[in-house]
Amino acid sequence: MEKTILLYNLKNDKGVQIRRICSPLHISCRDVEPSEYMELIGALAGMPGFPRRQQSVSPVTFSEEMMIFCGFSNDDIYQFLAQYKAAGITPVWLKASLTPNNIQWNSIELHKELSEEHRMMNK
Repeated sequence: MEKTILLYNLKNDKGVQIRRICSPLHISCRDVEPSEYMELIGALAGMPGFPRRQQSVSPVTFSEEMMIFCGFSNDDIYQFLAQYKAAGITPVWLKASLTPNNIQWNSIELHKELSEEHRMMNK
């Protein structure tokens, strides 16, 4: 699987900076639109066996930035994060890797889980 980062709410300068460091690392980026939030993460990542379902627009959206690493090894993530830090890009607090668990979730479910984890870690 090609290394891809699903980007949420990053159609801004930070998103441009992220894309700039991804290019030499051969990482593609894909902006996920609010109209896609009910699609399974596996479908958004282009995983075989996860066809797009063209769900109705989610009644719930979120404005926080979020990134999902798809097709990354641990070393790939460390390399990306090192470049991210070296570039001085402000943090995206909600981050996840595509897993056998969350591949079946939609963006709203993953956002809720990551938000709760972030809240608990910063108590």
